[in-house]
Amino acid sequence: MPTGDTAYLYEATEPNVGGRWSGTFSAQFKPAHGDWVHGPEGLDIEAGLAWARERAPVVLIRLGGDNEFYTAGRDDVPDVPRRWPEGMPILPRPFGEPPDAPRQRVPWLVHVAIPARGDAGRRLAGEVRDVLEASGRLTRVRVEEPEPGTFRLECTIEAGNSDDAVLDTDALLPETYDDALPEPGRFRINWFTVVHLVGRVVDCP
Repeated sequence: MPTGDTAYLYEATEPNVGGRWSGTFSAQFKPAHGDWVHGPEGLDIEAGLAWARERAPVVLIRLGGDNEFYTAGRDDVPDVPRRWPEGMPILPRPFGEPPDAPRQRVPWLVHVAIPARGDAGRRLAGEVRDVLEASGRLTRVRVEEPEPGTFRLECTIEAGNSDDAVLDTDALLPETYDDALPEPGRFRINWFTVVHLVGRVVDCP
């Protein structure tokens, strides 16, 4: 990695919602001899590049959840082979989508834990699965038994972010699910986990 003056641009996640990139960047500057300087936030890519290039001959960009940098400054970096493609559109988008955001609604995998065990849990899981299937909102739903006597539903639903994936699934659950909770009507969302966007691991909301 570079040892001279270097400016960095990191794409930020959308605030107050899970599972989305914002299409805007936070800037940082690392002088060759000195401490990190935090720059502005919420920059579009062109403004971010202008800020970075004014300050350093080496500019590195991290796009979304990519583990590798692009280089975009006057000087190249030997161990960063990818040059930034000038003019590439960077739009707000769900995790896992390319920067030009061809889709704003994508499949999310939501696990719904069943708050009952044994035969009672198996029956409840089957009842809830049937209700979810009948809704027509899920692209797939099935019962899993990750440990003997413990059940969960694996639901695939399209949504614009991971929060909506959970909330939309939650809204489909029947009263029998709520009645089985240790404290009916409270903390129901704690029984949900967004495991991943199909094809990409993401954080839980």
